[in-house]
Amino acid sequence: MEEERRAHEAARVLEREVRRLLQEAPGRGTPQDEAIAFCLSRAGLARDPRLRAEAVRLARRHLAVDERLLCVAQSATGSGRARPALLVLSDRGAAVTDGGVAYRFSPAPEDVIEAPHPDAGMLLVGELAFSFSHNPQLRIALAARTQAAESAPPAKAVLRPENRLIRTARDAELVAVDWMRHLGFTDAVATPVGADEGIDVLAGGAPWPK
Repeated sequence: MEEERRAHEAARVLEREVRRLLQEAPGRGTPQDEAIAFCLSRAGLARDPRLRAEAVRLARRHLAVDERLLCVAQSATGSGRARPALLVLSDRGAAVTDGGVAYRFSPAPEDVIEAPHPDAGMLLVGELAFSFSHNPQLRIALAARTQAAESAPPAKAVLRPENRLIRTARDAELVAVDWMRHLGFTDAVATPVGADEGIDVLAGGAPWPK
């Protein structure tokens, strides 16, 4: 009976925190650097400029401008890992960077490991573990994803991209993303670095190459 009462109270607290996050989090279409600043502030990491720059770069490469950013989290360290991996969670997916390799990830229910004590759970991304004890806002953000996706209004096309120097093939792919978003494909994202069958950008509604 006592266990049920505690579980019920924990669920009520989580529901309250989800409502608070959705009320305070920047809306869809907010510049990604502003949304990242909000997430880092909630996580108590706002004073780390290098982390902010890395999170903004990660979101820009792998999260569309019409995704609502909800949380920034870091993985557990250990096993010879010099730096923790970084995760940016949105209402429709996530982006992860680990050891210089960045990619998009879609959390599934089986990736969320619950535990009797709420803070003992974690999100698994392959071999990476993003614990709720180290990232208290992650559990709330995961619970808020469905509501955030349903309640967020569609985004408007972004402004014309600024001219910038293209030094690498990846730079060219990111410029293509900027132009796709400007042309109205606001969910455009670059495909991960590596074998991609010649497809550099994905966007809903864009014609598939023949």
